Amino acid sequence: MYTMELTVPEHQCDTRCRMKLGYVLRNLQEAATNHFSLVNDLHDKLAWKVHFFIASMHLRVAQLPKMGQPVVLRTYFSGPKGVFLVRNTEILDADERPLVQCSCNWFLVDAASRGVVKPKDSPYLLPQEPHDFPITSPRRIRIEQPLELTDRRRVHYSQLDSNGHLNNAVYGDFIQDLLWERLDERPLADLEIVYHHEAKLGQVIELFTTTGTDSSDIVGRVGQTDCFTARVTLRQ
Repeated sequence: MYTMELTVPEHQCDTRCRMKLGYVLRNLQEAATNHFSLVNDLHDKLAWKVHFFIASMHLRVAQLPKMGQPVVLRTYFSGPKGVFLVRNTEILDADERPLVQCSCNWFLVDAASRGVVKPKDSPYLLPQEPHDFPITSPRRIRIEQPLELTDRRRVHYSQLDSNGHLNNAVYGDFIQDLLWERLDERPLADLEIVYHHEAKLGQVIELFTTTGTDSSDIVGRVGQTDCFTARVTLRQ
C-alpha cells in the first residue's frame, strides 16, 4: 500500500473552495503512478516497458476535499480481474475518515507493440493486497433515455499525457463543466466512467447528455465512436 500526503492547493479548487472533479482524478492518478514507480524503482516514465490504460472507474464521494485541507491518499492493487488490474484508492481526512473512494479497472499495454499485456505477463512487480472495499468499477453503463448534444470539445496538446492521448482526468473537467449548476445545487454522490476509445490531438469530442431527477448520463463521441460513457449520481 502506498500513501501520499497533500494539502489541497487553491488552484485545484472551485468557486466554493472544493476540489474540482478533474483534480480529484489527477490526484488519484498521481498516487497510482507514484506507487507503481516506487515499487519497481522506475523514475523515467518514458522508459517504461508498459503503459497503464484505464478501462473504467467508480468514484464515491462523502465530501470533496476543501482548500487548505490536509488529506492522505492511500492506494493499492487488490488483484487481477481477467485482463484487468483492480486498483482501489481512498482520500482520507486528518482523522482517517474517507472523503473519496475510488475503484478502477486498468489494463497494461506494451509500450512498443501497443498490444495488451496480461497481468501475469507483466515485466514489473504488481503487488496485490486483497482488502475489502465498498465499491467496484462498472464494466458497462446502460443509457436508456434519449441523448441531447450539449457541447463540443477539441483535444488540445496541453490535455495530452505521456501515453499520447487525452488524459483520463480531463473527462472530469468536461463533466463538471457540463453539470456545474446541478453539482452546485446538490452534492456529488457517485461518478462512474467507462472509457471506450482514446481521444487524440485535434479530434473534436461531441458531448451528449440526458438528465433525470437524481442522475445525469454523459456520452463523449468522436464521429461515430464513443470515447467514454459516464453516470453522475447526486446525493439525496
